[in-house]
Amino acid sequence: MAVLSRELSPKIFLLILLWAAVLRFYGLDRLGLWADELWVVMDSSQGSFLDMLRTVHERDNHPPGYYILIRFAQYFFGNSDFAIRFPSAVAGILLVAATFITGRKHLSPEAALIAATLVAGSYQAVYFSQEARPNIFVALFSLFLLHYFRALVIEKDRTLKNFMGFWLCATCNAYFHYVGLVVVFSTFVIYLACSILNPDKSFLTVGIKLFLPVLLLFSPWIPGMYHDLVASGPEYWQRAPTLSTLLNTFTYLFGPGEFRLYGYGAVFILTPLWVMVVLFKKPEDKWMKDMFSLLLLLWIAIVLPVMFFYLKSTYSQSAYNHRHFLYAIPLLALLTGAALTRALSFLPEKMRSGSFLLLLCLIVIGQWYLNSSYALYRANHFKQDYRESAQWITQEVFAVGNTSSHIIHPVITNNRFFDHYLDYFSEGRLKSSFILENADQIKNWRIQLRESNETTFYYLEAPAIVAANKMVTDMDQQLASHYAPFCRKKFLRTQIIGFEVRNLTSLNTPDWENLPVCTQ
Repeated sequence: MAVLSRELSPKIFLLILLWAAVLRFYGLDRLGLWADELWVVMDSSQGSFLDMLRTVHERDNHPPGYYILIRFAQYFFGNSDFAIRFPSAVAGILLVAATFITGRKHLSPEAALIAATLVAGSYQAVYFSQEARPNIFVALFSLFLLHYFRALVIEKDRTLKNFMGFWLCATCNAYFHYVGLVVVFSTFVIYLACSILNPDKSFLTVGIKLFLPVLLLFSPWIPGMYHDLVASGPEYWQRAPTLSTLLNTFTYLFGPGEFRLYGYGAVFILTPLWVMVVLFKKPEDKWMKDMFSLLLLLWIAIVLPVMFFYLKSTYSQSAYNHRHFLYAIPLLALLTGAALTRALSFLPEKMRSGSFLLLLCLIVIGQWYLNSSYALYRANHFKQDYRESAQWITQEVFAVGNTSSHIIHPVITNNRFFDHYLDYFSEGRLKSSFILENADQIKNWRIQLRESNETTFYYLEAPAIVAANKMVTDMDQQLASHYAPFCRKKFLRTQIIGFEVRNLTSLNTPDWENLPVCTQ
């Protein structure tokens, strides 16, 4: 069904791409980097390239692909918050473009435009395009991976170009996040099922060509994967999923808000039924065959990985997180675009073009309203105030002329994250001394204070996410209650309770011996 002229479709796509860029670059550095982002920044900057790989292997539980990207990003663009998040914003824009390209090739230009518009304004797609984490890249690589898988397996277009595209996307997916590796494995499971049902022996040869190069390319990191997923032990900060966790996955991906969830849910449930009925009656219907293959990809991208992570997290180390399934958004957007385009075909021919443009406008307006309602650009998004606290302390120290001492004494976990910003705002003139307050450390610290005649002491309260397992320790709670009376400054944009900066020189009784000591 041709709704738009051949000249108009590219122009609309460029407007959608511009809209996606505005949404992703607007306020990109409004909030400081939070712990997970800073972890990547720190570890990607470790010594030589081999030192970085060794650090990732020993200290992290992710493959090194994203760390390599951020290492080069810092080399070319610097280490500002905007520069660190810049690759994610670009990947988010490319995801919109990839959605359009995939939809135009396998469905129709009109379905591709609707899908691209949905992805451009998706709350979660924008959110993770503004975070220095690999999730948006997994979504991008997974979409192209399934695009090439469809071409090679369903359409049997077995050209070298498609094979190389599949190898590249599968390898990048596996190296950027283990979720990407699960997506690759899911395509293997589906292909294995197809090869069993298909009597054509060439299926086996094609399967070897598809997956063996990916396995060989990923093999250097297999020992690291074993260390991350097996040798690291069963304890992890995420809670094991429940049935409600499984059901809430769609709410997270296609919300926030029930309006969007119900719309996507209706498409996800009704379209398969419609396709099955029409295919049973009209097997020659090409559009329905395209929809059927798209539904098959949805099974690969949504059902199999979700079930894998759910079962793994139930019976072993917990790894279930809604953000892992971000790549489902463009696929369901494509399904929605195809369904809406099909619905427009029942309108009189003269009304189709205008109705289509009106539909795109309503999608843009509706998504902007829903995103604004849920404070996409106003909420704190659970970020920690490492940046704000370091800036405030730096300004205060230099304002009172207290530059003879270059040591800041914070009681804080993850002081390396705080130091990232302290070094930035003080231009390297201030350093922090890490104190995790147990009896021995506080005793040594008091001796150091006396010998150096230090009079300034800052306490940065940084317990962890209340909803997460074992993240708020007894010591965190003791520190918070002991130092609450000394609070001078509290920042509002925090992940947990908030950073509280305290300066004991504001008290008239700087008796270090009477400071409370928290026990482990």
